Amino acid sequence: MAIKIWENATKNMVSVEKDLNLPYLFHHKTELFALDALIVAKVLGINKNKIYDQIEAFSIFYLTIHLLDDVFEDPQKFLSNFSKVKFSFLQFSALLGKQKSPNRKIQSYYKEFDTSFLINNNDLKIEQALISFLICSDISIQRILNKNKNILNSFEIQSATKESEGKQINCFYTETYHNNDITTIFKIKNEGVSGESTSLIADFLNVNTIFGKKRGNYIKKALYRLGSLTQFTDDLRDYENDKRNENANIIVSLEKKYGKKKALEEWGKMYSNEEIKMKYFLSKAKIYDHNNILNIIPFFFLFQTK
Repeated sequence: MAIKIWENATKNMVSVEKDLNLPYLFHHKTELFALDALIVAKVLGINKNKIYDQIEAFSIFYLTIHLLDDVFEDPQKFLSNFSKVKFSFLQFSALLGKQKSPNRKIQSYYKEFDTSFLINNNDLKIEQALISFLICSDISIQRILNKNKNILNSFEIQSATKESEGKQINCFYTETYHNNDITTIFKIKNEGVSGESTSLIADFLNVNTIFGKKRGNYIKKALYRLGSLTQFTDDLRDYENDKRNENANIIVSLEKKYGKKKALEEWGKMYSNEEIKMKYFLSKAKIYDHNNILNIIPFFFLFQTK
């Protein structure tokens, strides 16, 4: 079902690209971004067929976060995901509001995206591709949520999505341009990025309405810790690449402080602590994952290629 959801998400994004005549087109490939949300819905006892559109929209949001990460860690890798169509610099400037635009339909969309965080990147192609994708992502999520009249919190989801993207851009910037210790990396990557993005599953599934605000808040906190757990295993998977490219990685930082042997021990302690927190918040929400299904999510990378 995760693949089917992604196929529909792809169709929606392609439709937006064509409708808005965007200057850069994203190369779509099969992703399993819907899988985490589907499993969470199962654990929460929410009928997956009733939240199909919400999970489709979440998948696009999750892709956006992955691409934003690439913008900071590997700009050329980010750019390799796009094809440029026939589009002049003058036209792009017009869309940004610097000149009169022949395409008023999308000029207003371009104006609201601030790419000033690309402070050390003067590549106009990267800026164009990024703005094109952010517009595509934003409008696609809007269309998916607004077409379903049963989604009563559509505006709240869209607001939460934009706010979350802003928070994570700040984290990516801090991660890239600062020398981070173990505590800072944990706060930025585990909590500020992975925890933040995974916790938004609660917003897309509208858990506050289904379970009440108090229980919904605990569910969101539990998902925040689930996201942190996925970052621990991401760093394990990406260890060699991050070490080679000098990207922030908690295992690399632990090695610098404790040495290679003790680093994995400390990593294990930190991981276990996050698991305990996740289970605590689930219990406070009166959600009982008896089969420990959520504990498996961080290790999905063992069964798929990146």
